[in-house]
Amino acid sequence: MRVVTLDLSITGKLIDAANQAGANSVSSLSFGLQDPEPLVLQALAQATKQALAHANSIAAGLGGKIASVISAQEGSSYAPTLGLGAPTAATTPVVSGTVTVSASVTVLAALQ
Repeated sequence: MRVVTLDLSITGKLIDAANQAGANSVSSLSFGLQDPEPLVLQALAQATKQALAHANSIAAGLGGKIASVISAQEGSSYAPTLGLGAPTAATTPVVSGTVTVSASVTVLAALQ
């Protein structure tokens, strides 16, 4: 069974309800972003700037400069950090955390 909620404050209650309904195992909890695309695009933009800055530094170290970018490849991911807390509350506690969005850009450039 899969349960989806946008209200993280009731996550513990949902786990408790599943247990009370007879579930003998609650596992594979996962958390995500409702719309990760804007954050992924922001991370890619920053990664691209950093990749080009590194390429320019390497070119300068070789006594040249970047003539053109031949290709660029991207990769991105996001990973929320949430988990179960200590069972001290009336419901199963779920501890809030952060979401880390990361991106990488590999640039192939021609030097002049």
